[in-house]
Amino acid sequence: MKDAASPARHGRAVTVLTPVYNGADYLPECIESVLGQSFTDWSYIIVDNRSTDRTLEIAHRYAKADGRIRVVTNDTFLSMASNFNRAFSLVPVDSRYVKVVCADDWIMPTCLEELVRHADRHPSVGVVVCHQQSGERVLWRALPPEVDFLRGREACRLGLLKGVHVLGSPTASLYRADMIREGPFFPNESPHSDTSACYEKLDHWDFGIVHKVLSVERVHARQISAEISDVAARNVAYVEVFTLYGPRYLDESERSARFAEVYSEYCKGLGLGVLNLKG
Repeated sequence: MKDAASPARHGRAVTVLTPVYNGADYLPECIESVLGQSFTDWSYIIVDNRSTDRTLEIAHRYAKADGRIRVVTNDTFLSMASNFNRAFSLVPVDSRYVKVVCADDWIMPTCLEELVRHADRHPSVGVVVCHQQSGERVLWRALPPEVDFLRGREACRLGLLKGVHVLGSPTASLYRADMIREGPFFPNESPHSDTSACYEKLDHWDFGIVHKVLSVERVHARQISAEISDVAARNVAYVEVFTLYGPRYLDESERSARFAEVYSEYCKGLGLGVLNLKG
């Protein structure tokens, strides 16, 4: 690596991470959104995954201007999940929280302040999620406004048993650093490894949500989610998650009853995928 392979000894309350590959078109707005935070006790690590565009030049320009920003370049190209785990491994030992801001996303000026405040109020919470603007949609707002805390197992059961998805994407989430330090956070190489990570951890950590739009997902054709949407990958992902984590969070009767519904949606998704790929 072009930078130290181990975490820095001293950081700040929040470590912000941006793992990036060829993100030059969007990276400046991403970085500017971090610089514009009302909460200022943060350090920022940008992990460049062997980009071939101007990503590294842009990252170094910002790092030169602000000492809280550090740039790390991978020696070899990594998968998406491995690049995220590489970034997580660099979190300083005294940081309390980890905030991912994906390179093509950005966060509102009070995002860190409000997520940290919520996490400070609930020491058992490992993941705090906010609402996220995604094109014309607002994501992660399935819970009623009066519910801002759930036991982790309850949050996972909602997703598996009811299809109520509240486990936000990385840019919409604040992670407790102690949870991240338990081991490689993304447990597999799938496009939904971030969701799997929450199912892995929330059997012993709790879940919080701030009912405000504090993060923005930029919708564009190069998104991984956009690239796989035509083949109904969300349906496939849900079956995988249900099969893997259902036994951890649901009893046998619950799994049997729910599986029929999950499998029906899966088959519909396969049909849609075939139609979208026709020709």
